Amino acid sequence: MPLPQGQARLRGAGADLAGPVFAVYHALVSEDSAGLVEVCAPTHAPVGPTERTGVRIEPAHREAYTALAKRAGSHPAMAAAHDAVNAWLTGRGCVRTASHREVYHPNGATAGPDEHVADVAVPFRPPGAPRP
Repeated sequence: MPLPQGQARLRGAGADLAGPVFAVYHALVSEDSAGLVEVCAPTHAPVGPTERTGVRIEPAHREAYTALAKRAGSHPAMAAAHDAVNAWLTGRGCVRTASHREVYHPNGATAGPDEHVADVAVPFRPPGAPRP
């Protein structure tokens, strides 16, 4: 998932990507609903907010995730991956602590059909673990 304008802004602020770009889904996104989606670019260096961008500092957390190959990048496959992570968390009594996210690895454009290009991840707390 290229972010040319965002990357230029990061470089202009003296920062670079510190990990894969990811999208946080704060509500359901489908053909029938347009939920809020936040695109995030992690950095090590501080970057201030602007009119069009915000800054989020996310605390350390655990994530349940499933890896996706390029061939599985269709909308139905992504939806199934979100459902699978939800089922895993529910089956173990875990508590979701933040919104679902899709993590896009930088090899997406050049990867072969069976290469790992994305993850569907959900931050969680194990059952009985104290709130941070």
